[in-house]
Amino acid sequence: MPLGSIDSVTDTTIWGRVWGDDVAGPVRLRVEVDGVLWKLARADHVDPDGGPWRFAIHHELAAGSQVSVYALVNDQNVALLAGSPATVPAPKAPVGEFEGVDLLRVTGWARHEDYDGPLTVAVYVDGAPWAQALANGRRPDLDELGIGPHAFAVPHALTPGQQVDVYALGVRSDGSSTGERTLLPGSPRGTPPGYVAPGVHHQITQDPAGPFHVQLVTVYLSAPSTVDTVLARDALPGFETTSSMARRRGAAIAVNGDYWDPDLSGRPVHTYAEDGRLIQTPRTLGRNFALDARETAAFMDFPNPRVTAELRRSGGTVPVQRVNRGAPTGDDVVLFTPEGGAIERPPETGFSVHLRAAAGPAVRDDGWVETVYTVEPPPAAAGGAVPAGTVVVSTPEGGVHVQALAALEPGDEVGLAYAIAWGRRPGGNGPGVLDTLGGNPTLVEGGRVVSGNVDGTAPFFRRNPRTGVGATADGRLLLITVDGRLPGHSVGMTLREFAELFVRLGAVRALNLDGGGSTTMVVHGTITNRLSEGQERQIPNALLVLAGADESARPGFRDLPPEEVEPSQPDLAAMAADPASTAGLAQALRELGEPLPADFHRLADDLERRLRGGDAPAP
Repeated sequence: MPLGSIDSVTDTTIWGRVWGDDVAGPVRLRVEVDGVLWKLARADHVDPDGGPWRFAIHHELAAGSQVSVYALVNDQNVALLAGSPATVPAPKAPVGEFEGVDLLRVTGWARHEDYDGPLTVAVYVDGAPWAQALANGRRPDLDELGIGPHAFAVPHALTPGQQVDVYALGVRSDGSSTGERTLLPGSPRGTPPGYVAPGVHHQITQDPAGPFHVQLVTVYLSAPSTVDTVLARDALPGFETTSSMARRRGAAIAVNGDYWDPDLSGRPVHTYAEDGRLIQTPRTLGRNFALDARETAAFMDFPNPRVTAELRRSGGTVPVQRVNRGAPTGDDVVLFTPEGGAIERPPETGFSVHLRAAAGPAVRDDGWVETVYTVEPPPAAAGGAVPAGTVVVSTPEGGVHVQALAALEPGDEVGLAYAIAWGRRPGGNGPGVLDTLGGNPTLVEGGRVVSGNVDGTAPFFRRNPRTGVGATADGRLLLITVDGRLPGHSVGMTLREFAELFVRLGAVRALNLDGGGSTTMVVHGTITNRLSEGQERQIPNALLVLAGADESARPGFRDLPPEEVEPSQPDLAAMAADPASTAGLAQALRELGEPLPADFHRLADDLERRLRGGDAPAP
């Protein structure tokens, strides 16, 4: 008589073996369920080294069914295998934990005790299905607990306050789906305190030592959030409040940006680009902040923009010396854009080529940012404002590039491209930079305070409201504001204290932005710091963090209804009297020996007179 046993019955398989002296080959099996013949099967697998004949019979029997297996030899010897009858168990539920929602991911673990493969987890947001992922990650802490490679980390794009539940989808021991789901312990969970957008965290610290009121925004550059710039009123010159610029761009975070240029009363001092369009080249040497197009590298240094017009039909190249910085002289070629408005218009004399955008902007393989244009016939009257969607390239009649430009015909393609090299010495190509704005001075380089930039006797170096941007070695961007001139709340920081704060927070480089009465932090359209002047100052541009990708088609200043637009009445006198804004910077740079245009020297002199006369805010 054959001998044998049912070794186990799982939710999907009947396992067992048959042996005996009279068993010389595969054995036929009779399988009964609840006492009724269910099927005939075979024990037909034998170990290579000999041993019993084994069987594995797949089933889809209901839980609780009673299974009995008989061995049949020559249809004469019938033996009930040991372990019969055996009960079919119900599929086991997954086990695991929903550990939390951080700035970037929904994390936890899930596994099945009888199935070694990965489980699928389903993430629900506010009760609706949102994403699925495999719990197949390995973590040292889970390995120590014997859980194994069953972690999950699902990237998210949540908005603050959303509620998250995580379910593990049920499987049988063979990995097939049961159609059931198990809510993991820890559900539901919300976004963490201070969460603003994916990878963006806002933190407020009140330090009684100063007292100092510090607001810190940390942006993980690997997250889907996007760092962006915005020009006040989309024009040069233009003044607009930080909160207005933030609202019309739908920004999660906004801080004030560059200083205002006293020449023409209301444009950024330094190089400015927005969404791949170089809108202004600098009038004076100064620092800029930028990220590369992929937002993997940060730059805070002297920018050296180079611009070329590539004439596709002839294959020639014409260098462009300036963008929206006055009429061309000598052999210069100058680019004018619609943002120049009434102050930067092509000259009525000389030679100009009118171009309409056809494609781009896009980052080329060589790192240049290029927009493709087509040549248009010149307008009837020269020297007017540049229409939207077009640019104008101008040079004097006797310039060396007139012949090349004059050979262009309507419909010809021209590629206008720019690249920014970084450092005091021009040369080389920087990676594609779509957005950049200026500041001064550099606070931190190589993880150390730049002492030569932060120590001085001018009021600019003393305790004032501050705004700055920094970058860490591990891919975080730091936006910091410090309130000032508010006794009992916050006295502001010296420039050295501000630089040391960035170093303590892990910055390897940092740049000071406009400060004083300009210092503003906006979170989801709301001003979160206390303004030193009691009301929001209008400024020339702002630095933004968007919750997602930067949309190419965005509402402009003129597209908004009047009630959403701040009045354009900047308090220039207050800015000219502010020791932490443009006037104070001019005075500080003169002390540091930086080359300055004449109007900056006049502004510094005016500030000194005001401070002596007591007409300006206390430094």
